[in-house]
Amino acid sequence: MFNAYEARARVEYERLSRTPGGYAAFYDQMLKMWTSQPNMTDRDLQGIRVPVWVVDGDHEEVIKRTDTLFIADNIPNSGLLIQPEVSHFSLLQDPDQFTLDILRFLQAKGIGKTSGALADARPIYA
Repeated sequence: MFNAYEARARVEYERLSRTPGGYAAFYDQMLKMWTSQPNMTDRDLQGIRVPVWVVDGDHEEVIKRTDTLFIADNIPNSGLLIQPEVSHFSLLQDPDQFTLDILRFLQAKGIGKTSGALADARPIYA
């Protein structure tokens, strides 16, 4: 899945970016980030005071599960959701599940209204 993501990212970057020839430099910067982060301490995480739901796929291939659990365990009042049958790219692999989970989180936290656009929302297809 990650290889498919990388190929898609390159095509979309070149199509949408103001610097279409800059993908290699962008990718190098992303690679540095991927190999050095997350770089937050438990104290950093404990200072977060907004609603947080740490979400991971049960077939995650990018983020170490120990990092996911560390983040969820250290953000006060955060939730943890392990989505079934998806990887890091649940938005692409199961857009219905992804969208419904996001809507459920927003409704549970009182973000948005229980009627109107949020209640009538339907899954987003990538």
